[in-house]
Amino acid sequence: MSDSNLLQNLPGLRDYYPAEFNKILHILDTMRQVSISYGYNEYEGPSIEKQKLIEAKSGTELMKEIFKLKDRYDNSLLLRPEQTPTLARMLAKEQQRFKKPIRWFSIPRLFRDETPQKGRVREFFQLNVDILGEDSISADAEVISLAIDILRKLGFQNKSFNLLINHRELLANYIESNTNVHASTIIPIIDKKSSLVQDFITQKLEELGYSRQDALKSSLLIRRIHNSSGQYKDQLMEKITNELKNMIDQIENIEETVMIEKLMASGIDKIGAEKIYKFTSIKGDSNHYFEKIQNLDLPETCLNSFNELIQIKDFLNAHDVLSHVIFDNSLARGLDYYTGIVFEAFDATGQIVRAILGGGRYDDLVTSIGGSPLTGVGFGMGDLVVKELMEINNLFRDIEKNSVGIYIAPIKATSIPASIQLATRLRSKFKLLVNPFDWKLSRHFEFADLNNAKLCILIGPKDIENNVISLRNMSDSSQHQIKIDKDLEQNIGQYL
Repeated sequence: MSDSNLLQNLPGLRDYYPAEFNKILHILDTMRQVSISYGYNEYEGPSIEKQKLIEAKSGTELMKEIFKLKDRYDNSLLLRPEQTPTLARMLAKEQQRFKKPIRWFSIPRLFRDETPQKGRVREFFQLNVDILGEDSISADAEVISLAIDILRKLGFQNKSFNLLINHRELLANYIESNTNVHASTIIPIIDKKSSLVQDFITQKLEELGYSRQDALKSSLLIRRIHNSSGQYKDQLMEKITNELKNMIDQIENIEETVMIEKLMASGIDKIGAEKIYKFTSIKGDSNHYFEKIQNLDLPETCLNSFNELIQIKDFLNAHDVLSHVIFDNSLARGLDYYTGIVFEAFDATGQIVRAILGGGRYDDLVTSIGGSPLTGVGFGMGDLVVKELMEINNLFRDIEKNSVGIYIAPIKATSIPASIQLATRLRSKFKLLVNPFDWKLSRHFEFADLNNAKLCILIGPKDIENNVISLRNMSDSSQHQIKIDKDLEQNIGQYL
């Protein structure tokens, strides 16, 4: 008796049937095309790395989510959870070979031993784009523009997503200038603000009598609404109860209560906690943000990083992507190696709360494993959140079905060799399918429809004798005869 469990995927791992994989390929192909259009070169590395490398390069949180391996020589290995450590190793080993700046991208499969849930899997594709050997803020602006252009080319409309920007050094120096606690203790708290507030709201809803499941759903909905903007926020607000609307009206007070409590628990006094909370609450488009932050008395240690934010605003305006950008003092990014500009993109429609992409500057990356000093800035964009958002917004409508331009149907068994010869000739010009089998014509038409063929080429004994093909338009059933000569491809193309 067969074991039915053998047919089940391991949790968090996906099968890619053709229709689904076409969606993935569309995303990956778009990522690749836009990256190449910016002058970036593709590279790849191994899926397995030494554990010590990942430990040296990834944050402590990420190390909790790794797949550990042992080889036959008892070496401690990992399935790569991210590509940046591999990039750092490759460059530290060979960086003198390459003219700076280095513009590279890669789209590897990555692995994380997370708890599988909606929006989280344990194997995924991720675009990684990096520019190295250039410390100008215009390099940061270039990779941000590239990321936004990918989303635009995938069909995301203006205002349907926001890209948040902050400066890690600005945040760290402000914290250390106003408290006696090291920034590395505080930044993880700030980075988890949304989750901390959501947990608080879940608890309050349970106290109001909500079941655990309903409280979790409602707190997530509140978070989605809080993250949305404009017409999308208005549409979501129409669907919720007055009780939840009241909680949304109080969201800023809830945030302040939760964050000040957490900051004080880390060792900051109340005045310092209030100051840090006020600073990290500054958020808005370029006009609103810079107007508010310039009213603050910034410590001298923050002035350089603040000036870099002004520079990146101007460069992003030149790239014509500033309309998507929100400056947000609470954006921290959880990974330890970021040292300058950091950024993340989020859905602005309130459908998904996870980041679409994230990245930043990591000037100390290569030197920490023995390489020569090399500045760098880059980002990662996984396929999963992008795919979910595209499905929600019906952005796969033109590629969901597997389609061919031409279907070739031999009418008789004696026509099969000629149909194969014709397919061999036409493949260099057209996407086509031939079924070189002795089928009834109705079955050929069924397969032509199944593959969304625009044209069906019929080849019978008389066609071979007269050196012609019969061309059938699958949408209106009209039929034309075309001579097989040097202009065949051009003549067929007129009907596509």
